[in-house]
Amino acid sequence: STTSLELANIVPGLKFTSRFTYNLKNNLYKNFSPIRDEVGKPSLTNNLDETTYRADAWKTENTLTYDNTFNDMHTLGVLLSTTADHYSKRGLEVNGKDLSDESDYLQYLSYANSVSATDYLTGPDANVSLIARLAYSFNDRYFVTASWRRDYAGRLPKDNNYGDFPAVTAGWKISNESFFPKSETLNLLKIRASWGQLGNQNIGLYPYQAMIAGVSNYPFDKKTETVGYQQKAYANRDIKWETTTITDVGFDLQVFNGLNVTFDWYKKVTSDILRKSQVSNILGLEAPTVNSGEVENKGFEIAFNYNNMITDGVFKGLQYNAGVYFDRSRNKLTKFGAEEIDGYKLRREGLPYNEYYMLECIGIFATEDEVKNSPKQFNDNTLPGDLKYKDQDNNGVIDNNDRVPISGRFPGFEYSVNLGANWKGFDLSLQGQGVSGKKWYTNEWGIYPFRQGSAPTREYIEGMWTEENPYNAEHPRLYFDNLGGNKNTRPNTYMLQNASYFRLKNLTFGYTLPKSVTDKVKMSRVRVYFSGDNLLTFTKFYGLDPEREGDGRAAVYPQNRICSFGLNVEF
Repeated sequence: STTSLELANIVPGLKFTSRFTYNLKNNLYKNFSPIRDEVGKPSLTNNLDETTYRADAWKTENTLTYDNTFNDMHTLGVLLSTTADHYSKRGLEVNGKDLSDESDYLQYLSYANSVSATDYLTGPDANVSLIARLAYSFNDRYFVTASWRRDYAGRLPKDNNYGDFPAVTAGWKISNESFFPKSETLNLLKIRASWGQLGNQNIGLYPYQAMIAGVSNYPFDKKTETVGYQQKAYANRDIKWETTTITDVGFDLQVFNGLNVTFDWYKKVTSDILRKSQVSNILGLEAPTVNSGEVENKGFEIAFNYNNMITDGVFKGLQYNAGVYFDRSRNKLTKFGAEEIDGYKLRREGLPYNEYYMLECIGIFATEDEVKNSPKQFNDNTLPGDLKYKDQDNNGVIDNNDRVPISGRFPGFEYSVNLGANWKGFDLSLQGQGVSGKKWYTNEWGIYPFRQGSAPTREYIEGMWTEENPYNAEHPRLYFDNLGGNKNTRPNTYMLQNASYFRLKNLTFGYTLPKSVTDKVKMSRVRVYFSGDNLLTFTKFYGLDPEREGDGRAAVYPQNRICSFGLNVEF
């Protein structure tokens, strides 16, 4: 349900808008899982699940705006706004086991031999915001906007539940100055800069409160009855808003009456990051949520767009456009505390967040003599055909101390292109995007050639180590999962696959019938078209989709290639 009220032109340029939205969701779910005694994957007990919940949420906005222009030179815009929202969800989940009769009319909890239930309350969660913005421009030459917002979050402690976040932006259209030389080569030049702050408090509900959990006597008497309650986590009532500060400097340029260039350099610093304290436990309690750490993202974006029309010759009337976008971004932890290692990911000051951290693979053992004359690799029974790791500390032993940071977690740069044309009823558009310098960690590629019944690829078979091909192998020897152990599956650079790609995201080709034809059939417009999505992908990635692959997997379902034909008719 959404209700809105608008009062326009209270005085010239002054408008008031109010909106209220309410969302209610009720759910009742029942599912019965019977006994399955078939060979292979039997289930010898039956289960009955019943769940129900009620979730309600509302949001209100009240905004007062004033926009006006004075003497055709001064443009003023003012905004004052308040927003508020509230959410809560209450639910019950019940499970019954071992029903003696599976008949439909007996599939009720009262016929189960054992019943367990859990009820829960999510929320309530509430937020309130106060927003003010002032925008002014003079004679389409000077532009300035200043804004301020105060946000209150119910999930933060009362003393620190608000944050103030200002912003300011300014621009100067130099090409509109009287001293700017008039030229058909340089048509527009505008420089601009902005600085602002945003807040984040999406860390779950009420992390500052002392969490209470039930204590059972398991495993002492093999039962799970609750015998008491105790505090689970340490409470930190000093947490506050996480803050992101963004600085941006750029320019807009138009040359040759059709080529537009837009450039932006940006720096984004997120400080007072809300996260779990690095102290593992305090007096037996889980670590509290704290404000700690800082991460920096900076880079630049540049876009070129060109529009033009041919005015004579064979292709007279042909309208065409082309665009290229390029983005280079860098991520770095500037404050973090003690480094953290999470599997093959490293969080260390001075490096990108979750940088790859692994053994460096320098080849494949060709012979037994090479194995004997190389550093000992962990306590493995290393054999010819196994991966060979680099001894980074030169101590004659390969172990976890030989792991090193490896780049490729984030792309070197991203880019996109678009092309379009219109001529005598025909229209064509192409959109493509690409990524360079990205690597996916895919531990299921090659290393597990028979995983989950899948067969190894031809490329793997032709390039793997064999006794007949010991020296030119690109892939380790072939083995079944449980025979290979973990000596080849430790996180290492062999599992990093080049995920650079360029993909034709969309191609659309259409034809609009001439008006002289559509008038005869009493139609205003008729267009037929073909559209294709994800038609071509250029990549060296071995998995299914370099755009969608997730770290650790090479079997994420790829994006569909879609071809469609259509007809648009307007009367």
